[in-house]
Amino acid sequence: MAFRGWLSIHHGMALAGLLVGVAMCGLAAKPHMTSRLIVELGAPVATGMFVPAAAGVCVAIGCAEVRLPQLETTKVRLARVPWVLALTVIALIAAATVVGGAARAGSVTPIELGAVVRGVLVSAALAVATVRFASASLAWLPTTLVTAFAAQFGTDGITYSWWGLTLAPAAGPVSIAVSAVMFTFALLAYAIQPRGG
Repeated sequence: MAFRGWLSIHHGMALAGLLVGVAMCGLAAKPHMTSRLIVELGAPVATGMFVPAAAGVCVAIGCAEVRLPQLETTKVRLARVPWVLALTVIALIAAATVVGGAARAGSVTPIELGAVVRGVLVSAALAVATVRFASASLAWLPTTLVTAFAAQFGTDGITYSWWGLTLAPAAGPVSIAVSAVMFTFALLAYAIQPRGG
């Protein structure tokens, strides 16, 4: 009963549909590079690396909730931590389908699982922080801006600048650790302090 109530104030059905959509996009993602989105990009980027950004925004959508001040207790705040962690694991699984899709199609630029993890954590951190400090309806905006900026200016086609790492098809331990720290700060800010508090 409590779980159904939690899902009802967190838009659970919409979130489930979006995560299924992310997984399907990951499976269907063409394992090639593109040099054109809305405008001509500075250099080609792997199309599959856009899937983790969408998965991260799904985590924030799952964090959007109907705030009930009378229910804002320590237990509710602490319950947000496993909720966001569970959403993140589900989003990682959904986004990881892009790795299998690219490998199955014999991609010239294989996408590593570490890059997917990094991409989901960075976009989830940005989106969850937006839910906490601004509005759930704007959760998509920072991730979209960072992804667009990275696609346009973050690579020369061979190397990736530090701001373009979210689209790099490979990830090192440092970039994964930095994204995990970003995500942890966003998670704690969201879980501990209610919006507007």
